[in-house]
Amino acid sequence: MRNRVTTLSLAAALCLGPLAHAQQQPGAVPADQAALAQSLMDSGVEEHLRAVTAAVPGAVTLKTLRGRLAPAGVLSFTIDADPGQYVIAAVCDATCGDLDLRMLGPDGKVAMVNEGPDKFPVTEANITQKVSFTVEVVMKSCSKDPCAWGARILRKPQVAAATPARR
Repeated sequence: MRNRVTTLSLAAALCLGPLAHAQQQPGAVPADQAALAQSLMDSGVEEHLRAVTAAVPGAVTLKTLRGRLAPAGVLSFTIDADPGQYVIAAVCDATCGDLDLRMLGPDGKVAMVNEGPDKFPVTEANITQKVSFTVEVVMKSCSKDPCAWGARILRKPQVAAATPARR
């Protein structure tokens, strides 16, 4: 099992601009939006996503994704990234045992991954140039089919360069 969080540059970078597309792969379960919203609130998913945002002072929320996935289900989406520092965090409900995140570079190869045995995966990246890549949310284990999940993509505030002191 791998649990690797890396800062990447150029092609292997994480950030989210506008979503190009999202597609559900085998195991993904379409959800009635009202029932999903209630499930996310009841399970603490929304509370966790708010806590993630609060933990990154000054960050801007670029996108919040929510859904339900069956065990072994995958939801993937392609994003356009601009230079900057980004965080993507996900969480699943109480019936979920393990949720993973994978980021695939423009070449389709895994650029970043958080596959630890947890239900709160987080990855960070430093983007140095504009790039498009794919993020995959993977439901590794779920005791009640389907499990609710949420993900939030944040852009960290830019840190101003220090100016030399005047004498």
